[in-house]
Amino acid sequence: NEIRFGNSQDWKMAYYNGGGLRLTAPNADEAVTIMGHASQAEGPQFRLTNQAAGATGGEIMFNKESASEADDDQIGKLSWQGYDAGNNPTRYADIVALSSDITEGKEAGTIKIRCAISKSDDSSSHSVYNAEMLTLGLADYGSDNIGPRVVVNNEGLPHDFMVKSNDEDYMFFVDG
Repeated sequence: NEIRFGNSQDWKMAYYNGGGLRLTAPNADEAVTIMGHASQAEGPQFRLTNQAAGATGGEIMFNKESASEADDDQIGKLSWQGYDAGNNPTRYADIVALSSDITEGKEAGTIKIRCAISKSDDSSSHSVYNAEMLTLGLADYGSDNIGPRVVVNNEGLPHDFMVKSNDEDYMFFVDG
């Protein structure tokens, strides 16, 4: 069972028993597995397979095209979501890419790695938000562009920071 499309009917989409839904490019050296079986022990997979003899691997490109580009536009995001003990959908982590500076000749990007943090207030209500734990890229504060930075715990949360080595658990430690 397959569906063929394209100018020469050379692209095909097919369901493979045990292999999920597969999209195959015209040269047959590139295949994208869109979804595997959920019953597999390791879960469904999204796989890019490159069987060409070159040195490059697969690529997922997030391409934002807009007539109103601006600094700090979100241009891509990967999210990980599951369910908490109360069966509520919860986003546990995400990686966000921003176009920090779109000025021609000064283009710069930022990657933010965020993790779910449980936040409770005095009324015993509970909420979860994704706190910015690691930021890599341009630190752009208004017109004062201060250049590339690596920032850990950008939100100033009371979390410790440590660097381990092969024989020291606390080679470098900051008490949050």
